Amino acid sequence: MEKEIDFPFASELESIQKSLAFKKAEYDRNLKKCEVLEVEIRSRNLRGSKTEKTSGVSMADRNLQHATEQLAELRERNFEISNEAIRMIRRMKEKMVDHVKLESDRIKAESANRKSTAKESASRARTVSNESIADATDNVKEGNESADDCSHETTYCICRLPASGSMIACDNPKCDIEWFHFACLGIKDEPETWFCPLCRDKQ
Repeated sequence: MEKEIDFPFASELESIQKSLAFKKAEYDRNLKKCEVLEVEIRSRNLRGSKTEKTSGVSMADRNLQHATEQLAELRERNFEISNEAIRMIRRMKEKMVDHVKLESDRIKAESANRKSTAKESASRARTVSNESIADATDNVKEGNESADDCSHETTYCICRLPASGSMIACDNPKCDIEWFHFACLGIKDEPETWFCPLCRDKQ
């Protein structure tokens, strides 16, 4: 299932879109009224040119003047609507740019956190490995020092258990342990030359 992106400006953008829709509807209505008034004004002007002018202002003149004023108001209103729509679109664009910047910063921060976590994990793994080797060395020394004289079984490997299964010898003639169990070291096939972890650390 696709994860929805948390968009903090969604409600504001939706409000702007609704306002733009209302502005467009009003603009279209005014445009139709303007077309009707333009036809009416042309018709009145045409009739007025064929009628003999009388002194004073006639009803037709007043109607013509009113239609002209109404047409001018509608045109001015549509001009205002256009400017308002432009401001809304700019506002919407700014919100989108802000959102993209926030998302970019969030992704960068997550990436940096992942890298930092990976480095910490690797560092902890190295520390644990070194501690394990140190513990194994200490166990070997303690085992050698406190070996039970009554025991007739010789112990080998870092596990300090008797010989069993497949075993491999360290190629270092001075190795403290010498023989190791395959299973303890995770070895499947015997290599031609092999040094135990303890001797490798001493080299």
